[in-house]
Amino acid sequence: MHSFHNHWEFALWIDGFIMPLFFFVSGYLFSLGLQRKKISVYEIKCFGKNGFLFNKAKRLLIPFVVINLVALFPKFLLNSYADRSAELSVTFFFRQFLYPKESVVVFMWFLPTLFLVFITIVCG
Repeated sequence: MHSFHNHWEFALWIDGFIMPLFFFVSGYLFSLGLQRKKISVYEIKCFGKNGFLFNKAKRLLIPFVVINLVALFPKFLLNSYADRSAELSVTFFFRQFLYPKESVVVFMWFLPTLFLVFITIVCG
């Protein structure tokens, strides 16, 4: 998809189709896992060491944090060549969670977004 930047019509079609499909498949597989465990959404324990919140943070947010931490310093060093500059600050790092499209590794925007969707649906 990223190689079709000269064909923006195709890129828009892909953006409008693939990412919603990815989120749908994630939710569908989540519901299949619940059916296999024979529990409902209302029976899920949200908090605690083995809670849903902890497990989703471990599987979605830790990779996001680690990859962005690893990429932050090289991106800062190469700011003059980048389309979007990076700052070496705590506020810049935490702003990536609120605005994932501004993260250092922008193509991983879906990880915190998927985390927020799951937490809103299950624990909200």
